[in-house]
Amino acid sequence: MPVQAPQEYTDKYMGKYDEGWASLRERRLESAKALGVVPADTKLAPVSSTADWESLTDEEKKYKSKEMAVYAGMIDAMDHHIGRLLEYLKDTDQYDNTVFIFTSDNGPEGTKVLTGARALYLRLWFATHGYNMDYETLGTRGSFVDIGPSFGNAALFKGDYKIVIDRGPVGDGEWHLFNFVTDPGEASDLKEEMPELFAEMMEEYRTYMRDYRVLPVPDGYDQRKEVFRYVLRNNPDPLLIAIVAGFGLLIVFLAWRGVRAIRKRRSA
Repeated sequence: MPVQAPQEYTDKYMGKYDEGWASLRERRLESAKALGVVPADTKLAPVSSTADWESLTDEEKKYKSKEMAVYAGMIDAMDHHIGRLLEYLKDTDQYDNTVFIFTSDNGPEGTKVLTGARALYLRLWFATHGYNMDYETLGTRGSFVDIGPSFGNAALFKGDYKIVIDRGPVGDGEWHLFNFVTDPGEASDLKEEMPELFAEMMEEYRTYMRDYRVLPVPDGYDQRKEVFRYVLRNNPDPLLIAIVAGFGLLIVFLAWRGVRAIRKRRSA
């Protein structure tokens, strides 16, 4: 999904993320503990989808910092304009007769949507349709900040507990049990400690699927491939398909030449 924001909103957050996500998470956790928002013994769960900040080059850190500034700017702009809407409704005596419905996904996952030939096709498609990922224009009209999708995940809540599954390629594809009140960071899986509760909630989830005719996610489902297939179905571009196909054939040809050369050396 593209993430964009008016430049003045992005500018407010430039430099605020230069320290990286790891230290920022730690600092925010300590602030939340001090404010009593979370229990004092709350731990941060590891995030498998996020790279080690220190493993990035200086240029990559600079780019990632601005990506986060753009995302923060977008949320800030959204908050500002929702506030304008609320003020208007109050000023025109429509506020008490208005129902607000806010929908959202679970936020950004720091993953690349696709790799290899599929990624090449999408990047070429963006480039030929007026999009770019340049640092200078990041977050402005026509730029594209890629946030990996998280389709195919599921959860069920009961009291203070939650069962959840995060499917691949980011998650492990296994169901887990957490107490989200005492462990809001979801760092301690209670599935083995509380097998009866886990089995009970799993059965309730299966009942929910049956009663509401929820279709299960197929085995081997990969949202990245689905994104690529969607693009091909809805935005077919013969030139781009030919370029990617040619790129794939070139790789196969080079691999064949390499294998042939190795065999010749061995037979000589």
